[in-house]
Amino acid sequence: MIGAIVSWWSSLRYIVSATPASAGDDANRQQLAPYGGRIMGVLLFGQAISLIGSGLTAFALGIRIFQDTGSVTRMGAVILSSSLPGIVILPVAGAIVDRYDRRWVLIISNLGAGFCTLGLALPLLFGRLAMWEVYLSMVLVSSFAAVQSPAYAAVTPLLVSKQNLGRVNGVSQFFAASVQIVTPLLGAVLIARFKVGQIILIDFATFLVAVITLIAVRVPAVTAASSRLAGRSWWSDITFGWSYLAARPGLLILLLFGAFANFVITVGQVLIVPVVLGLSSPSILGVVQALGAAGAVLGSLLLVAWGVKQKQIRTMLRLGLVFGLAVICMGLRPSVLLIASATAIAWFCVPIMSGCMQIIWQTRTLAEVQGRIFAIRLTIGRSTVPLAPLVAGALTDRIFRPLLVSGGPLSGTLGAVIGVGSNRGAALLLVLTGIVACLAFVCAQHSPQLLALDESESKPASATGDRSCAQAVPSSPVA
Repeated sequence: MIGAIVSWWSSLRYIVSATPASAGDDANRQQLAPYGGRIMGVLLFGQAISLIGSGLTAFALGIRIFQDTGSVTRMGAVILSSSLPGIVILPVAGAIVDRYDRRWVLIISNLGAGFCTLGLALPLLFGRLAMWEVYLSMVLVSSFAAVQSPAYAAVTPLLVSKQNLGRVNGVSQFFAASVQIVTPLLGAVLIARFKVGQIILIDFATFLVAVITLIAVRVPAVTAASSRLAGRSWWSDITFGWSYLAARPGLLILLLFGAFANFVITVGQVLIVPVVLGLSSPSILGVVQALGAAGAVLGSLLLVAWGVKQKQIRTMLRLGLVFGLAVICMGLRPSVLLIASATAIAWFCVPIMSGCMQIIWQTRTLAEVQGRIFAIRLTIGRSTVPLAPLVAGALTDRIFRPLLVSGGPLSGTLGAVIGVGSNRGAALLLVLTGIVACLAFVCAQHSPQLLALDESESKPASATGDRSCAQAVPSSPVA
């Protein structure tokens, strides 16, 4: 598998077919199509560097805030201010992506996020950082980042052929999983040698790397979009995604299903902490989480080598069933070895499931509307992420924990299997979450609208032809 990945990566620039995707494309684009894969490689590199920088800032800033204030609530407020605004602004971000040149949208959003991050470095270097400055900076960074997500997702199918979308999405998943391993280790080394303000300066430099990669390449513009958007109001563009999905029940079901999957994944990430700490030490928790991240890396590598070129919906649903069974095992027995193994298997499935969903969205929607559609998708999908910890925490503390404490109502029955203790209530909630996930994935396999997305993979996205993949190529080679 590793050999396949290496051989594919070395020939990345040849991924895009030399034949335009539709007859309406300019003839002079044909000779430049092979450069699309090389451009995608440059963009992925810049994005990966930027992700590392952002991860370092989050790691160092979290430590600094907790050391200065000792308040978990303030840490939570920082997390909320760095996530919620981005979710709220996504519909507007989608309209921006479809209205303007996506390359320049990415350049400006990266510069904006970089300078907002830089605004934190100066007060930190002088030792006069106020909490309101942190909140304001996180809100602004989150808003700029909200534009980047649909823009990168919409650019990918313009550069990469349909057959290789899975591999490119696998590379992106690989970078995201690797960042989860690299940034805590690198952050621990840097924070021992540098001030937090200096680490934020490093983050600013990584934003500049992303900007340089965007300036160095040509990203195809969807010329049809500007003519179709002419004379339309911003409000109609913001609400367009809802009407588009309402007319396509298969995509609407996939949207809701993705939001549910994100909820289950986040619940698993939250509950694994009390479950492991109820059995062992924080260092063992770190090992379990590292194994989970390693599983995600392996899953993304498999996605790169495999590509999932057909039957993405069925692949996603079958892996979802495996994921649900693994979540059940995470809470089924008070065994650290079982929990660690189940965590690795569960997170192994996640990047492949995510990659399958991404391929469906990129190949079943028209290129000129993908900014708005992906924005709606991200809005709904991410809305369950901040909700999951609140629901999981409330259910664990108020309902499930009392059931399995010593002498609790279920301690003599269910407790004989799951275990008894103050944190075994979280384990019971994990088991029930996994059961619900399994039932949902099994039921989804009987949804004709959802399964029809697999059957439509060889059909055009509309009467005008399939313009969702590799329909445009740069007007000149990479600089």
